[in-house]
Amino acid sequence: MILGLTACNLINDVRTDIANEKYAKKLSKKVVKYIKDNDVGEMKALFCEYYQNNFKLEEEIEYFFDSIDGKTLSYEFKCYGEDGSVRDGK
Repeated sequence: MILGLTACNLINDVRTDIANEKYAKKLSKKVVKYIKDNDVGEMKALFCEYYQNNFKLEEEIEYFFDSIDGKTLSYEFKCYGEDGSVRDGK
């Protein structure tokens, strides 16, 4: 299974790229732990307040956990930065 997590970076320079990669690595460890523990509450807490309040996150996270057939034996962390922007689909 491949699980991709995405987010936006508002400042782009070497220092923030390194900090973002460290943060992403730390966050990925948490996500794997929450998946192994089937911890819906902690996984939900990773989302911003808007999504917590306006979407059925518990239901979606439970569905995600249920779709994993078996145990998580290992994971590999990869962090790739992208550059650019999109406005109105262009």
